[in-house]
Amino acid sequence: MRVTQPRISSKIKSFVRDIPPLSQVWHRINELNDTRINMLEMLRIIESDDILPERLMALVNSGYYGLPERMDSLKDALSMMGHETVRNVVLNVTLFDSLFSERSRSPLNPARFKEHSLGCGIACRALADQIGMFPEKAEMLFIAGMLHDLGKIVLLNIDEVNYGKALMESRSVGVSLYFAEMAHFGCSHTHAGTLLARHWKLHSFFENIIQYHHSTSDLKRNLMKNLVVIANNISKRAFPGASGNDIVEEAHLGLMRQVGIDPAMADKLIEELPGRVRALPPL
Repeated sequence: MRVTQPRISSKIKSFVRDIPPLSQVWHRINELNDTRINMLEMLRIIESDDILPERLMALVNSGYYGLPERMDSLKDALSMMGHETVRNVVLNVTLFDSLFSERSRSPLNPARFKEHSLGCGIACRALADQIGMFPEKAEMLFIAGMLHDLGKIVLLNIDEVNYGKALMESRSVGVSLYFAEMAHFGCSHTHAGTLLARHWKLHSFFENIIQYHHSTSDLKRNLMKNLVVIANNISKRAFPGASGNDIVEEAHLGLMRQVGIDPAMADKLIEELPGRVRALPPL
């Protein structure tokens, strides 16, 4: 299998340019000043959408937050979640609604792909909690885990048949899907996802995670990327085949020792992850 240097085709660039912008609700929330958040203004923005209030309330009352009592007030829920979390959840909901159309015979099963993405996000947050990371960064990692494979959806939308061939070749030959994509598209999902992140003007942190989550360079100085790499491989083991790539990268074992993640904790997380994903409401 011949692999070339990244060559973003005009077809991929054109497809990304034609993807609609993220919702105005997300942009309005994103523009709110972090230091002087007006919760009433945020409430008005959220309530202007037909879907978001219900989804945010379902999330805050799910097992993800583990509240002792059910919360019924959207205003109270927004206050508890905070601006950063609300912004990230709105991004998450908007993003998947914008891109992921259901396909009855897709080579990459949408429901299983979402399981892997959610699993990676939850694993990111659990790992961040274990090493004592600030809650705000843990929330950003949850979204980063959800977004890391965004480019796979881009390539799938561009050429479903060819992407199916890349998936089959990766499984039959036992080579990373990253390299199979390079052979069939001239670029990988990391390159395609980065283009979309820039088109949508996502935070540079998310763009970097999407672009470099398979890179082994500069790992020693990038704790948050390390956690996404580890979480990605944990989710692969919890949901075999769901990401389209069954290969678990050996580098994550060394990263766990480097970051201070207990292997026993990681094994326990692998066992618990399917249940944790099922406990989340649809995003």
